[in-house]
Amino acid sequence: MSPDSTEYVLQIDDVSVSYGSRKVVDSASLTLKGGEVVALLGPNGAGKSSIMSAIAGVISHEGRIAVLGNSLSDDPLQYKTNIAVSSQPVFLYDYLTATEHVDLVAQMHGHDKCGPDFLSRVGLTAHAGKLCRELSYGMRQRVSLAATLACRSKLLLLDETMNGLDPRAAKLARAAIRDVAEGGASVIMSTHIIGALDKQCNRVVIMDEGKIVCDVHGEELDELRSRGTSAIEALYLANTSEERA
Repeated sequence: MSPDSTEYVLQIDDVSVSYGSRKVVDSASLTLKGGEVVALLGPNGAGKSSIMSAIAGVISHEGRIAVLGNSLSDDPLQYKTNIAVSSQPVFLYDYLTATEHVDLVAQMHGHDKCGPDFLSRVGLTAHAGKLCRELSYGMRQRVSLAATLACRSKLLLLDETMNGLDPRAAKLARAAIRDVAEGGASVIMSTHIIGALDKQCNRVVIMDEGKIVCDVHGEELDELRSRGTSAIEALYLANTSEERA
C-alpha cells in the first residue's frame, strides 16, 4: 500500500493494538473508498472497538493508518478533522439540549450551527429542546448520530450506533447514513445486528480474535443477501470462534 495514495478515504496497513501483553488487534489491513458503507462484525472482544479507536486516533497502535493520505503523525489536525465518531457508550453534554449539543460539535468541526437540520434527519425534531440527560437510550444514540453527521467528515465511525433504535428510528438512521455515503463519505459501522445488514451496507468485514478474517462485497455480498439473513449468519458463524470469558 503506497503511503502517498489518495485513492482511498481510509488505509489501514498491518495495524496491531495491544493492552499490555494482550494483542487485541493483530496485523489488520484494510482500505476503503468513498461511498463504501462497511458493516464490521465480530464477537465481543474480537477487536472491533479497538480498531475503531485506533482509527480515531485515541489509542496507540503499531502499523500505519491514513485518512485521505494523511496519517496522524503527518498532520494531526487534518487527520482528525476528516473523521467523525459515534462511540459506545455515547458521549453527550448532558446539560446542553440536543440542538445545542449538535450545534457545538458542528462548530468544533468548523461548520455553522445546524442542530435542527440534522436532528430532523434522525426524527428528533420534537425532542430537540430537551436536555441530553433527559433523553432515552435510543434518543441519545440518535443525537450522537446527528452530531456525527453534522461534522460532514469524510470518514464516519459508528460503534454500535444502531443499538436501541425502534424500527422507525432505525429506518431514518439508515437513510441518513446512506445519504452521506452517496455524498462520497466512507462509513464503518460495528454491529451485532446481522438482520440490519440491508442494502445500506455494501461491504461486510468480520473480525475474530483481533484479525480480519473475512471481507465480502460486490457480487459475493449480493448473492449472500439473495439467500436471506441466514446466509450472512452462516458466514459469520463459519469465520468466528465461540466468545471467551
